[in-house]
Amino acid sequence: MVTALADGSPEALVDAEIAVYRGIVEALRSYVGAPEGGAEDPYTPWDDAHCLWSGALQERAVAAEGWTGEDIVGPVDAAFQAGHDGFVGEPPAGLDEWMVYPAKQVTEKSQYRVIHRHVIHYATLARDDVDALAARRALRWFEVFSHRLEGRNDAGITVITDMLSGDPAAIDPAVIVRELNVAFAMRTRGYASASLDAGELGVPNGYKAASEGEIYNTLLYPDMTAQLPGFAQASHEQLWADYKQGLRDDDFAAAEAASDALVEALCSYQVDVLGLAECKSGSD
Repeated sequence: MVTALADGSPEALVDAEIAVYRGIVEALRSYVGAPEGGAEDPYTPWDDAHCLWSGALQERAVAAEGWTGEDIVGPVDAAFQAGHDGFVGEPPAGLDEWMVYPAKQVTEKSQYRVIHRHVIHYATLARDDVDALAARRALRWFEVFSHRLEGRNDAGITVITDMLSGDPAAIDPAVIVRELNVAFAMRTRGYASASLDAGELGVPNGYKAASEGEIYNTLLYPDMTAQLPGFAQASHEQLWADYKQGLRDDDFAAAEAASDALVEALCSYQVDVLGLAECKSGSD
């Protein structure tokens, strides 16, 4: 940031601006993870994260809502409140793990949803206006969460980086969406059955894993809705709710039925829309 500010060029200032956001995102991730990690005083790091959200990152979510029509801010605000409500007593405080664990996933992973929308928005703007600065902005936002593609779509990192570093007129936002969503579809597919596969029913960790998959799926909804025949987001969201409830109730049959339906839709998306040779949940 210091180097960029000393440079003073528009390109360098874009770098500095997004470096600030990158640092804030990483700080938020650290803070919301502290209670689950055993912090004696969970209130302080959680409230610090909430300050970062309301003071800086929420404005980026509001911008993304304006581009896509989604409700991003509401679920994050609710998750911060739920997490806080899940702390029991004065420090050193206990945790209601059923509340805090999933709240952590929503507050953290929703930032990736916001970043995803920023990458696509600025890539499209760069292409439409032949705007190299918008392309640089898209690239820098991508770099904030490119590590999320590692091990699942390493080739896609190169494709996106090269495209956003080249001629803005040659940018194809659909290709960027595809490369991003290959990785996130793999992550989501894994969480759609991981708790069942591990036998984690009736325990907070299983519920947490399902909550993580549920929030990762939000990154995919615009493309699933546009590209997957017969897909209904509301019905798919209900499947996640049913899956989580089955896990919480230790109801294997209910959890399995919802999981099977989730996996079917996510695998159809991977193969029929993204063009993967087979449905995957982990490997590149």
